[in-house]
Amino acid sequence: MHIALLEDDAAQLGLFKIYLESGGHTCDGFETSKAFAEGLRRSRYDLLVVDWILPDGRGDMVIQMVRKDMAWDVPIIVLTASDDEANVVMALRGGADDYIVKPPKPMALLARVEALLRRPRVNA
Repeated sequence: MHIALLEDDAAQLGLFKIYLESGGHTCDGFETSKAFAEGLRRSRYDLLVVDWILPDGRGDMVIQMVRKDMAWDVPIIVLTASDDEANVVMALRGGADDYIVKPPKPMALLARVEALLRRPRVNA
């Protein structure tokens, strides 16, 4: 599957790409929400992985862009250092399908990705 990954920390971006690609997925990485939005306009993805705290916005803004502005029903995982319950609730109620606190366990991350990709989507 083709995955878009939004992570502002270059080292973590590289590590998470390795995790996802080890599961047989292709992965495009982006370090800003602006670059991520441009990437979504150029390519179609099967799943999105989004950091919550970004240098040019927040994860909820990115989720809203995907769900409302682009009307994509693609699965979205929030992968972030923030374990604040309010952020978890905001992300899930705002359209995220899962919320994982860093650092992720590689096999558990891949299992969550696989679980989301198994679900039928309305307009995928």
